[in-house]
Amino acid sequence: IVVAETQETWQENSPYMRFLSDGKRFLWATEKTGWNHFELRHLDGTLIATLTKGEYPATRIYKVDEKSGYLYYGSNSDKHPLCEQLVKTRNDARERAEKVTHGPTTIADPEKE
Repeated sequence: IVVAETQETWQENSPYMRFLSDGKRFLWATEKTGWNHFELRHLDGTLIATLTKGEYPATRIYKVDEKSGYLYYGSNSDKHPLCEQLVKTRNDARERAEKVTHGPTTIADPEKE
């Protein structure tokens, strides 16, 4: 077991997990704060960085740009809890996350376009 998570309440049984190109680091969806967020972890189980945070969920990952070092993800916010916004952050979380879209909109699903 590389990483395990338990909650007193319901949680996703098969959380999102995606390996990066080096085959040693991976993105992991966690609900340990009560909200879905993403972490960067090493295959030895070490937490490298908490990539998303806040009192609202990060909904899903849209793109991992390893060359530029950015992670693009969908997130609901406290201002528009029913609308998903596209957000980008550094893969190492050294910079504050930045919204790419603004306002009460929902981003398009690139898999459906």
